[in-house]
Amino acid sequence: MSAAQIALIDDEPQIIEALTRLLKPKHDIISFTNPLEFLEHLKKFPELKLSVIVTDQKMPELTGAELLEKSLQWQPSAIRILLTGYSDLETIVEAVNKGQIYRYLHKPWDPTDFANTIEEAVTKYELISQVKTKTHELELANKALKELDTTKNQFMVLINHELKTPLTGIMSYSELLSETHLTEDQQLYLNHIKKNADRLKKMIQDSLLIVAAESKTLPFKMEKFISSQLDLRLSDTFENLRQKKQVQIQSHLPKETLLGDPHLLSQTLRRLLENAIRFGKEESLVKIDHKVLPHHQIEFSILNEGPPFEAETLANIGKPFYIAEDIMKHSQGTGLGLSVVTSLLKLHNSHLKIKNNSSYVEVSFVIRFLN
Repeated sequence: MSAAQIALIDDEPQIIEALTRLLKPKHDIISFTNPLEFLEHLKKFPELKLSVIVTDQKMPELTGAELLEKSLQWQPSAIRILLTGYSDLETIVEAVNKGQIYRYLHKPWDPTDFANTIEEAVTKYELISQVKTKTHELELANKALKELDTTKNQFMVLINHELKTPLTGIMSYSELLSETHLTEDQQLYLNHIKKNADRLKKMIQDSLLIVAAESKTLPFKMEKFISSQLDLRLSDTFENLRQKKQVQIQSHLPKETLLGDPHLLSQTLRRLLENAIRFGKEESLVKIDHKVLPHHQIEFSILNEGPPFEAETLANIGKPFYIAEDIMKHSQGTGLGLSVVTSLLKLHNSHLKIKNNSSYVEVSFVIRFLN
């Protein structure tokens, strides 16, 4: 243990001398026979970092309890020890309450006990200092992360906004070009341009949706609604894929009055349906089901027949731009689908749960309902 700075205050010089002999040379000692001089010293040297303050209770100008209470202004972290020749419980309680006393020792003290008490106090001071340092570092790191997150969101909004302008030009001129006479090869090339422009448009929309949801700037209205207000119609792309894979959809929706944003929950369910169709087996069944839980909660679930998620995928699913397949394989998708779902569910104080089974995958989330 490194040398600690310890202050000794007692109006009897021989007590100061005895205590100093016990503690030196292991620790740095400053001593005072006048409590007011000690307080002036603290005021004069605010950079002083005392580990322990030891004071007598009965002194002329101030009691030990009063001294320790006043010293809190300049040395709030120091560990405080009171020496008393009295067994006055009321005085001791007052000292503990007002001066934030760590220990009190009766005169005459046992030298070994006194030395051990000082070492314990120094250890306590160092531990508290370490905790404060780590807490401060964590606060700074947390502040930096919040600033980074804000910067990231601002960047995403900016870059996506800037992408919209050239993309609008590409899509507009593609439409104009499609109205002209094209060769078969030209039409093929134009179809590829349109397809990739649509992919980029969806990625931009999803990115902005995530940023808006995470920053709580997305329009959100908590209201009562019934399940018939949910719009689960698939886009043409996924309806064509469903028909091509001959996937059947079976819905069993709740009759209870639900609480949430029907528009955003419709998006959530549609995206989960799309995910189930994309990764489900051909000629399989996708089920939308629900279960009433305690505390006025309903659990929606989407089950599809297909391979289970790998552990790494489960750990990263919902993170923006995460794609389970190796990116070098040129897998389709941006990894934003379930990220959007995760962000929309946060607005409803909910989250996505995924269960693997040998023959099917179940994704679910919980929302509230009314009686």
